[in-house]
Amino acid sequence: MATEIRLQSINDIYRTNYSKIKSLHYKLTRNHHTAEDLTQDTFEKALKNRPSFENRAAFSTWLYQIALNTGIDYLRKKRETMLTSASKEAYTTTPEEEAIGRETEKKLTRYLANHQNKDYVVTFLLEIKGHSNTEISQLLEIPSGTARARVHRMRRELTDHLQK
Repeated sequence: MATEIRLQSINDIYRTNYSKIKSLHYKLTRNHHTAEDLTQDTFEKALKNRPSFENRAAFSTWLYQIALNTGIDYLRKKRETMLTSASKEAYTTTPEEEAIGRETEKKLTRYLANHQNKDYVVTFLLEIKGHSNTEISQLLEIPSGTARARVHRMRRELTDHLQK
């Protein structure tokens, strides 16, 4: 009897949230098959991690966050795969280009090491590593807008510095 109730509850959760979760994944990927796969992954993760749900928010909110994280992880892995394969196939450098790249890297390293505002540097380095503004704001415990502004300012400063 308890198992039947649990299965009924799982089916209700699935039916209630399926279209919303799949819609999110389709918006992220623009591919129906991938959206379907990610939706299934989301429900598997939710079922596996159900004991960790703490009732601080609605279950649907918790499930949506799992879906969002699943989609972001997929996109991040896809981007890394695309960058790796593209760089292997299409990117060859001449010795002159390598020298320019090393010089630019040295300038960049010196600039970041000597920058007066270390908070900006840390924010920018996290962004370079692929963290989103939301993740940066959570890691540094600052508002998301502040993270976004710091990254923007550092990009502008670095562009100006490297063009000199």
